[in-house]
Amino acid sequence: DLTGTPTAIDFSLFVQGITTNAEVLLTYVVNTAFSLPASLTASNGFAGTVSAAAAVITISKNGSSVGTVNFALGSATSTFAFASQTSFAVGDRLTLTNQATADSALADVSINLRGNLA
Repeated sequence: DLTGTPTAIDFSLFVQGITTNAEVLLTYVVNTAFSLPASLTASNGFAGTVSAAAAVITISKNGSSVGTVNFALGSATSTFAFASQTSFAVGDRLTLTNQATADSALADVSINLRGNLA
């Protein structure tokens, strides 16, 4: 809605090349309250080079896991495991972290998380 108050917020990231072990891909300190919906509807992810095995990126709120971004073996598009709506207040941290042992092939990863402003 270009004439009214915005209702959505997007968090986008791109990681060029192959990710590394336990690499922190995004840390966002919240300055406007928002929530991420269950199942992360309207969010998406893409890999320019597909993974050699299943790859998992953890989504955390203030250091505690709240969901994952998942790349199946041979798939360029991601799925999400995000059980319930999660609210973020001013000062909270949204973090995306690569798995402890990075996939040997997954590269050029783009992720966009779509949330709702509070």
